[in-house]
Amino acid sequence: MQDLVFSLYAVIPMILLISLGYLLKRLGIINESLSKGFNRFVFVVAIPVFLFFNVYNMDSFNVDSNIIWFVVAATFVLFFIGIIVTKLFNTDVTNKSILLQSFIRSNASTIGLQVVLLLGLSVVATSNVVAMTGLSVALYNVLGVISFQIYESDHVKIRIFPLLFKVIKNPIVVGTLLGFIALAVRPLIGYPFLRTHLEPLYLAIGSVSSIASPLSLIALGATFAFTEVNGLKKEVFTGIFIRSIFVPAIVFLVAILFKDQLGFNKDHFPTLLAVIVPSLAVSITPMAEYMKGNPKLSSQLIVWTTITSTITMFILILILKSMNLV
Repeated sequence: MQDLVFSLYAVIPMILLISLGYLLKRLGIINESLSKGFNRFVFVVAIPVFLFFNVYNMDSFNVDSNIIWFVVAATFVLFFIGIIVTKLFNTDVTNKSILLQSFIRSNASTIGLQVVLLLGLSVVATSNVVAMTGLSVALYNVLGVISFQIYESDHVKIRIFPLLFKVIKNPIVVGTLLGFIALAVRPLIGYPFLRTHLEPLYLAIGSVSSIASPLSLIALGATFAFTEVNGLKKEVFTGIFIRSIFVPAIVFLVAILFKDQLGFNKDHFPTLLAVIVPSLAVSITPMAEYMKGNPKLSSQLIVWTTITSTITMFILILILKSMNLV
């Protein structure tokens, strides 16, 4: 019973905030323009500041490379499985790039990070989650572009350096990197300079950081639009199955069965919850519009996988808590 309550407390705040965003949109309090502004602010300012602030307030650099390598390896394995499945899947080519990204591209920074940090993590677990969130955003962006270009009818050549430069400029990646740079420099200075000598700035950054979680979830709810999926039901159900059932089941099965060999414990599994389980990333839709994917399919998958991934998240937290792995 205690594990059940723990799991519910982890996901209910997320559900309520997303629902609030949707309700505010339905009531006309948040219109489309304001919703876009909120999402832009969350992506460019709030979440990067949140990541920086969390890293900056760590006492030391405690990231475990085992979980980093495992997630990266799992992402590439899932990506190649996705290529095979989508090549064989009978659907329009514009849908295939979206379904391929269902294998690898989660909404880690908005949903995963916010839920997992409610679990009362250790310093090491928090370091792993924050570091992997920043790295996953970079990795998902690169593989996202490749996914679209695999099914791009014009077969445009991928330009590696412009792509990498664009990824490095991603605000979430920048916020994470700046946090770790500040953490690395601290031993040379001998004290936390920002907190000691620039306290008003430190407090201002903390204030922005504190609104990142609720605002990002409210903004996400305000983007929801439940529209007809006529002609796309097969693709929507397939995307939901991939994102909310197949991917979490495979990754967590391997991680739990081989946890001793991998050296995994309760400091590692929260990272998997944050980057593997969440819904399809919201940034896919604007990319789909630009890179000849199907934005209607991506929009509906974002909505429905947000709902289904919440159930998956709850079940996995309950299982992991009963095994003392979170």
